[in-house]
Amino acid sequence: MSFYLNSKQTLKKDMNIQLLCVLILFNSCNLALSNREADEHTIELNDHSIPYYSFTPDIVEPVRLSNYEIESAYQLDSLTVVTAYSDGDLETAEEPINWGDRLMVLHDKKVIYESVPVGDVYLYEPHFYKNTLNNTVIIVCQLGYEYYFGGEVFKLENGTIERIGMIDIENSDPEIGLTEILRIKAADDVFLFSFEAESLIYKPSTETKLIENIDVHYMYKDHSLILKGL
Repeated sequence: MSFYLNSKQTLKKDMNIQLLCVLILFNSCNLALSNREADEHTIELNDHSIPYYSFTPDIVEPVRLSNYEIESAYQLDSLTVVTAYSDGDLETAEEPINWGDRLMVLHDKKVIYESVPVGDVYLYEPHFYKNTLNNTVIIVCQLGYEYYFGGEVFKLENGTIERIGMIDIENSDPEIGLTEILRIKAADDVFLFSFEAESLIYKPSTETKLIENIDVHYMYKDHSLILKGL
């Protein structure tokens, strides 16, 4: 009888321990999920997030650069931001990679930045966004052939430019480009790129996948641009 009671008590104790472990695991998973969701949406919930709005800098006469065709030129304080085309290594390399349209930044007519070219696209059009609290400027170069297919994003801050990455999203309406639906805000060095449209085209130059826009956005944090919400 004593053996039976001891066995029963031991079994009950083991079951309690197992139940406790399950509860701890469940709470840990919920906490991890909550933390992840909070991390993903902090910028949206932060009352101190800074909205960016579109503006057009002063358009200036294109500078002359050897071996480049300057397509547009804008003045931002002491810097000149230009889009340019170059044949680069198109005729000299078996597999050319340094040719096509690109963004360039000049200071005193000297090139201080040149992005990796995107090839010979029909459209490589810069759009500029700023805020009211600091001098950070976001540049989005709308890409297009016969159709729009996303944009290349840069951040210009304190005279230094950084490539953020590619936004591989377009509006489901082919007549409306990315820059017309793009909304930008930032908080604590994190940038959120969202889209004011009910439906979107994901990978418009390859897959052309139609998706519903349920909080689809790109987040730029720690030098990484990540698509979320798919």
